Amino acid sequence: MNRLSAEDCLALYELLSTTRALNGALAMHRKDIHGACLLGLRQEAVSIVPAYALMKKGIFLESIKGADHRTIWGMAVAADHLSVHGHDHDHIRDILCNNFSKATGGNHGRDGNSHWNCAECRILGSVSSDMGRMPNFILGASEEIRRREWYKLTEEKRPIGITFFGEGAAQQGGIHETMNWSAASNCVRTEEELAQYEERFLDEITREYGVLRGAPMIFVVVNNKASLFTGAADEHGNSNLAARANGYGNMVGTQVDADDPVAFYDVCAEAIERAQKLRSTLIIANTYRGTGHNQDHIQYEDDAFEKRDFSKAKMVRNVDIAEFKRQWAREPLVQLERYILEHGYGDKDTLRAITREQQCAVDELVEEVLGEPDITPAVDAKDRSIFPPFDTAGLSLESHPAGSERNKKMGHNRAFSWIVRELIREDERVVYYGEDVEPGGVLGLTMDISKEFGPSRIFNTPISEEAILGTAAGRAFVGGKPIIEMQFGHFVWDGMPVLASVAPQWYQKKLKFGFTMILPSGIVREGGSGHYHEVWMESYLQKMAGIVVVAPKDAYDLVGLMRAAHLYEGPVAVMLQISAANYTEFESLVPLDPYVVPLGKAETVTEGDNFTVVTYGAACVAAAANEARELAKEGIGVEVIDLRTVWPFDIDAIRRSVQKTGRLAIFHEDYRTGGIGECISASLTAESGCMEHLLMRNIPIVASAAGGDVFISSAQELVWDRLPYERTKITVPGPRGDTVTQILHRSQALVRVIRDGLRYT
Repeated sequence: MNRLSAEDCLALYELLSTTRALNGALAMHRKDIHGACLLGLRQEAVSIVPAYALMKKGIFLESIKGADHRTIWGMAVAADHLSVHGHDHDHIRDILCNNFSKATGGNHGRDGNSHWNCAECRILGSVSSDMGRMPNFILGASEEIRRREWYKLTEEKRPIGITFFGEGAAQQGGIHETMNWSAASNCVRTEEELAQYEERFLDEITREYGVLRGAPMIFVVVNNKASLFTGAADEHGNSNLAARANGYGNMVGTQVDADDPVAFYDVCAEAIERAQKLRSTLIIANTYRGTGHNQDHIQYEDDAFEKRDFSKAKMVRNVDIAEFKRQWAREPLVQLERYILEHGYGDKDTLRAITREQQCAVDELVEEVLGEPDITPAVDAKDRSIFPPFDTAGLSLESHPAGSERNKKMGHNRAFSWIVRELIREDERVVYYGEDVEPGGVLGLTMDISKEFGPSRIFNTPISEEAILGTAAGRAFVGGKPIIEMQFGHFVWDGMPVLASVAPQWYQKKLKFGFTMILPSGIVREGGSGHYHEVWMESYLQKMAGIVVVAPKDAYDLVGLMRAAHLYEGPVAVMLQISAANYTEFESLVPLDPYVVPLGKAETVTEGDNFTVVTYGAACVAAAANEARELAKEGIGVEVIDLRTVWPFDIDAIRRSVQKTGRLAIFHEDYRTGGIGECISASLTAESGCMEHLLMRNIPIVASAAGGDVFISSAQELVWDRLPYERTKITVPGPRGDTVTQILHRSQALVRVIRDGLRYT
């Protein structure tokens, strides 16, 4: 049913005309754009019509919009249209500056190709060229909006999430994870299922719809008939893409001619209303690429630009030119013009005036932008930071536990559970989720937390690591502070494409994705779980840059680093030594008052003048410290530096120690080749004031993997052969005057390196 008035149709025509003028101007200035020029010529309605439907609902600004390379232009135009309502932005200028690599753009010209965003307007543009990542970002953001914003709004004012991707990206695994997650989030529970939860955990929206969490989503598949040059038969067997919605729960699938703005508007308006009732819609927006794939694939007739007639092509790569022209004859502006004239909403002169006005305005703006200064290496060098600043304002820095009367002795797992509870209590933005985290997790990290906070604050997820990481980034984009658990550190591999999209965003655009991911690392009990459960992932994360990696040595560090990660505005990977949960060696006094262990700062665990050992991770730090204490009895002073923050590591602390001792070894469980040890060694080589103080001929790396770099085995004898430390039993006085056996971590391999290094004078 049509809901568009004459005023609506003219407003929609103006928005489409502006977006067409913008796309046309970019096509005409292709030579000024670095990289690919991916436009939505002839497809302007795909983003403008849903944007207008959100405007009509009064929820455009509040809703989260995930635009790809082509739909981003329409979102920028729509957002600028809202400036008349007191929202003062110039998104079109901003995105043009970015696309033309100007220093004044929102991305400072660093990341063009329509990778542009506006956090204030909740537009999350293409953070990367991998379209399979965007939907789960938007999904997470929509869940966060539902959880923290819906409760105070009437149904018609509830913001939603909408995401756009092509029929090619629709075949990616990340898209399936997103759709499946949406089904789980929007699953309608029976009365019996809801009765399992305490009444206080069920808000009014859950009671109304029977949905525990809820992801108010619209998925728009831009169906171009071909993904680049791959036809539908080769790509998805000509399957009915809309019918896929039937395989997911609580989702409607529909197809629409997206070149017909009026019909498309009706579909979008209905989809918004469904989303506001926690029922998703998969819209297959059938359209036609008016530029092939990008502007490098098309050759125009000589007068095409002069006449602004982009149907006048003489060649489009791998496209039937006759079909190309037929499709242009029914493009969205033509169809909307016909509708306006038929209904007497305006005349041709009025519509031509709108078109001319928008073309002139865009042309003038493009000329202004082209006159802006380009980004240059000198300008870029002013800020090449890849991390948000480490800001600990508002909380005391770490203080020695003995200095506080309010402290409690805790082990690793107990401390983890305690700080997660504290963060959830203190900050409504915190949620905790992952595979099997409720009621306690495979490793017992979250025992009974759900009983206190309920299914909207701590919940299980599908086995979908991309979606776990992507939804966390999306929640963070709209102000959430999620903590996500990978169950075992190696499982983060399946989410690496998301991290590869998130990691560069601070350098490229100063985007903030403040979430914490928990990566349990190292051997399980005595070992035997093998490579896919026991590997450490720090060197892989370090190579991405932009992701902070920390490794707490004991319960005290764990609590302080978790709180620091919570305060931080970027992603933090917390590597928890799995076996540390089982031994008293890793227990410590934990202050009950808030404190932080600052990110990026190492700790001197033992002091010494003869040798520096740089290490991290609970087992390695314990082994190094124990050997340092034993060697001290011989008069050998070993200074053990615990990095705490593995990346970016504290090069200043290492330099100061090396300048004092003249000898250095690096001790960790990572691989020797390509691991963090080699990274530290290379950094020291480049640092002034380091290498000239070293007496040794090289920097030995005492690392895991016997012989250097073998994969992690399951057989216990091989497990302990590859570890750089061993466990020993000692007898200590017990609490009742008896004796008890304790486990200590030691390292004969490290001692051999230290003794060998003392030969150099």
